[in-house]
Amino acid sequence: IMGLAYTLKKRGYETAFFHGGKNGTMNFDSYTYSAGFDKYFGLNEYTSLEDYDGNWGIQDEPYLQYFAQKLNTFKEPFLTSLFTLSSHHPYNIPEEYKKTLPSGVLEIQQTIAYTDVSLRKFFKAIEQEAWFNNTLFVITADHTSQGVTAVGRNNLGQYSIPIAFYSPSDSSLTKRDINLPAQQTDIYPSIVHYLGIQDTLLCFGSSFFDETKRRFAINFNYGQKIQILDSAFFLQIQEDQPLALYRYRTDSLLKNNLIDKEDSRELFTFYKAFMQQYNNRMIENKLVVEME
Repeated sequence: IMGLAYTLKKRGYETAFFHGGKNGTMNFDSYTYSAGFDKYFGLNEYTSLEDYDGNWGIQDEPYLQYFAQKLNTFKEPFLTSLFTLSSHHPYNIPEEYKKTLPSGVLEIQQTIAYTDVSLRKFFKAIEQEAWFNNTLFVITADHTSQGVTAVGRNNLGQYSIPIAFYSPSDSSLTKRDINLPAQQTDIYPSIVHYLGIQDTLLCFGSSFFDETKRRFAINFNYGQKIQILDSAFFLQIQEDQPLALYRYRTDSLLKNNLIDKEDSRELFTFYKAFMQQYNNRMIENKLVVEME
């Protein structure tokens, strides 16, 4: 498959994927090799089991410090990816933080605070390294958890995650807020675009930095619903038929279904074309650009 490691590896980047969980968990190790990463670091490669949380793997603070140390062993340029794990049920964090970190309404919120502390210490550990100012950091989530507010619990809010681009030497990134639909599949073309690479990519997203591209996001909901949103509408599809349509920017609680009042055909057709490309390429094993 084509992905960020595949593209950057061709340009001399050393690539590695880090996850403090058991090797083989969710097939991360085999998948990252398929995606083009050179190395995988899991629980087997970690230095000590004293930091094991008893469930998922190595807790975020020690693992991020380990990650910081390992970064200095890579030859520049390098691409690394880290999957943290402390913010998962049963939400275990070190004892010294249980009385000092804010707890919130949900159990997960204290573990989010713990990951925040862990990230702060990670950046502190690497900020003096020679490669730090020449690095692009991307922070995102794999999925949401329970919602506290009504917006966070509905079919749109349950798929709202943060995606942040940060570079110490590029202040324009911190001043830019893209108030448009985005999804995880946009990260790959966005990084390639930001690096100025002109390769032809095969991906199912578009660059945040290309204002000519259509902004959209697609996800799968419970009950076999498929959802797609663009800059104006949020469309739900079930059994290959439009089910509900909302102007989500002015109806964040999704109370006013406009399926019988607004024309959803263009957005529905776009979704079908997107899915046709995805399904056919999966079936025919054509997830890379065919070069002459």
